[in-house]
Amino acid sequence: MNSHTRLKRSMAGLVRWRPSRWLLRLAVRLFAPQHRVGVSVIVINTDQQILLLKHVYHPTLPWGPPGGWLDKGEDPRTGAARELREETGITAEIGPLLLLEHQTPPDHIGIAYLAQLPSPSPTAPFQLSHEIITAEWFTAASLPPISSFTRRAIALALLKKGQSTKDEGR
Repeated sequence: MNSHTRLKRSMAGLVRWRPSRWLLRLAVRLFAPQHRVGVSVIVINTDQQILLLKHVYHPTLPWGPPGGWLDKGEDPRTGAARELREETGITAEIGPLLLLEHQTPPDHIGIAYLAQLPSPSPTAPFQLSHEIITAEWFTAASLPPISSFTRRAIALALLKKGQSTKDEGR
């Protein structure tokens, strides 16, 4: 019997024993896997350009979409809208889910959404947070070095919008 099966049987035994709620919560907190959740927002303007931000805290691949960690108990769409607003000043409807993956390092779940921009699309200057060095619009063919997760999310966003990246192999 593996450790996962033993753990499940132990938890089932606890439930049959009818423990108080706090004890059950403690057991779940101690033994259930926990992951941080990060959200990204892919923003594409009416000229089919992708908004990328140069992040202060990402030294290896500084360019990426608006995004960050969810607050405890926060809905992912709400968190994505909050991160977009905090980092750029843009208020937009968070559209369809593009990508959900387990990522490392650090160990977390990454979620990417497509933003539905108001018309007309916002233009610079953006109201950038202290975490952002600059914001720029890029064509699919002129993207700077970005993470593979971001590249896949952008490709999916462009497909949803009826385009495809010309340089997916980069």
